[in-house]
Amino acid sequence: MLVLLIENDNENTVDLIRSSLQNEVIKGVIRDSYTPKPLATSPPDKGLYVQTFGKFEAFYDGVPIHFQHGKTKELFAYLISQNGAMCSNNEIMAALWEEDTHISYLKTIRADFLKTMRSLGLEDVIVHRRNNLGVLTRSIRCDYYDYLAGNKALYKDEFMNQYSWAMGLNIL
Repeated sequence: MLVLLIENDNENTVDLIRSSLQNEVIKGVIRDSYTPKPLATSPPDKGLYVQTFGKFEAFYDGVPIHFQHGKTKELFAYLISQNGAMCSNNEIMAALWEEDTHISYLKTIRADFLKTMRSLGLEDVIVHRRNNLGVLTRSIRCDYYDYLAGNKALYKDEFMNQYSWAMGLNIL
């Protein structure tokens, strides 16, 4: 409920507030007659949904997907940001670790990623070849992909804000 205290009980003031807010006036109190939209879009209850605007999160049946390693989630985020393009191991390492190379750790998080997605029955969203990895965008519900398809209202001024490599991406 929205309550406004009006010091000046001027009929023009009440009419102005009523017309601009489309609310009903009762005894000097204006009751908000609409239900506000939630601040963030909640994930669907069924299947895979990926949220990229704001903080990155991947959901399955409305619950965040848990990976054994934190970098696995970042790997998934990076693959989502590449919009279906195949990414080489070297490219992935450059994004996730900048100057360092971590081939053995990359193999570990690739295996964790594949295992987790298989356990959820989501192996069809992954494209993996020797030394390359990607995602099949048509198999993923994602706010970024919806944005690219024309739904510009989804953009919330931040894109995967917890990853430094994402700050340099031009998504607009």
